[in-house]
Amino acid sequence: MKQILLPNGEHKRLREMLGVSKPTLWEALRFKTKSPLAEKIRQTALAMGGKIYEPPKSKQL
Repeated sequence: MKQILLPNGEHKRLREMLGVSKPTLWEALRFKTKSPLAEKIRQTALAMGGKIYEPPKSKQL
């Protein structure tokens, strides 16, 4: 599952800066939502040093 990882302590700062709840932040950073607010959260998170993480695909035998 693709997600944006933030440095320690930045989740709270981002929530306070944008005035969003924990669930709203969590869903946006995990690409569960596609609203303008979710996009703003993701862009701000990346500007704050966040990195997009996508786990490697598992190989099926």
